[in-house]
Amino acid sequence: MTSETRRQEIVDWLVAWIARELELPAGDIDARRSLLEYSMSSLTATILVGDLEDWLHVSLPPSLVWDYSSIEAITDYLVQQAAGKQKFEGSPSTNNENAVSGTADGTDARHLLEKLDQLSDAEVDALLTQLASEQSASAG
Repeated sequence: MTSETRRQEIVDWLVAWIARELELPAGDIDARRSLLEYSMSSLTATILVGDLEDWLHVSLPPSLVWDYSSIEAITDYLVQQAAGKQKFEGSPSTNNENAVSGTADGTDARHLLEKLDQLSDAEVDALLTQLASEQSASAG
């Protein structure tokens, strides 16, 4: 399988997953647009990373959606990481040797905090409002 075929397979999977989870028509999902613009919650972003790990049989940094906020950016990351480890040869659902590793030493957390530090006050306020709404909904 060529890297371009694999790239398209990843994009298609991400579009389908996001459309399903956010209840949007797949045609409305723009691979270049930040996933945060689709009002993706932090919980949904975490579930996305977990489902992507399950599908590709890889370990991904928990901050993936923050670090690479569009479908194209996530796909580029996955393809680059795979090229650095080995070429994709099998289907993501059957190839267990493709590894994209996060670290257990706190590097991912530090990187996430650095990314959060780069947000504007308005972006931080919007995230906090969203988190507060999610907590209120789950508490009530």
